Amino acid sequence: MGKRTLPGAVLPATRDWERTTFGPYGRSVLRALAEAFFTDPDDPADRGADHRFAWLVDDVDDFISQASPALRWGTRIALLLVDLAPLFFVGRFARCSSLGLEEREHYLATVEASTVPRVAVLVVMFKTLMTILYFEHPEAAPHLGYDGRHERWRALPTVPR
Repeated sequence: MGKRTLPGAVLPATRDWERTTFGPYGRSVLRALAEAFFTDPDDPADRGADHRFAWLVDDVDDFISQASPALRWGTRIALLLVDLAPLFFVGRFARCSSLGLEEREHYLATVEASTVPRVAVLVVMFKTLMTILYFEHPEAAPHLGYDGRHERWRALPTVPR
């Protein structure tokens, strides 16, 4: 027997909430970008960073997956271009995701500082999106100096109704 629905109920044509945009390759490139954007070489190794980067990749995938097909394809192409362009900007015949952390940071800074706006926007797009999503993670907020003082309302007792 098929699914039972109410008469006249509208059935969704797609299951958008289950959609993913990036496969294993795209997710590895997003992870490499996240490490380059949010790793401070002067700080000691952060134990929670791996968890936050994995969370960020999932969140970016979910965010882009809710967009239109054209935006999803455009984001995939932009990610591919960012990954394959180190030859043109740092002279290395390698993918961005396979570069060391310092080389990757240098490469992304070089692309971002490009005088050609259409090239620079490739990095700026991912940097903006990932920054907004990264600092939504509760463990990332203290890195900005956030101490939670404005959330005093959470400590107030609840009033029963």
